[in-house]
Amino acid sequence: MKYGIALLLLASTLQAHHSTTAMYDAGKPGTMRGVVSEVQWLNPHAHFTLEITDAGGSAVRWDVELSSPNALVNEGWKKSDLRPGDRVTVEVWAAKNGDRLANARTVLLPDGRTLSGNSMWDVPLSSLKE
Repeated sequence: MKYGIALLLLASTLQAHHSTTAMYDAGKPGTMRGVVSEVQWLNPHAHFTLEITDAGGSAVRWDVELSSPNALVNEGWKKSDLRPGDRVTVEVWAAKNGDRLANARTVLLPDGRTLSGNSMWDVPLSSLKE
């Protein structure tokens, strides 16, 4: 009984932490192109800041979330793959609340490689309804 309660508590904690579906809108994929200004290769999720130019010509910063560093390494990433100053293209799902926060599906690096963001929605964009 004691172990069952502990397992339930752990499962609810993990579910609360992985609130991707609560934060991001899988029904509205998008593509961002910009310059990386900062990379944080930390647990529980790696992040990078992407500076894009909006329609008015102003620089806008977005926080782009990736999976955990361990999961990214399993997908073929190296810590040195993404650096400040890199111009990248990122397929994303934006935050539901309108914040400048996005979850990365793929990252097209300057050397032409496309790496997975290891999102829970890691499916081809063409298979999603618009």
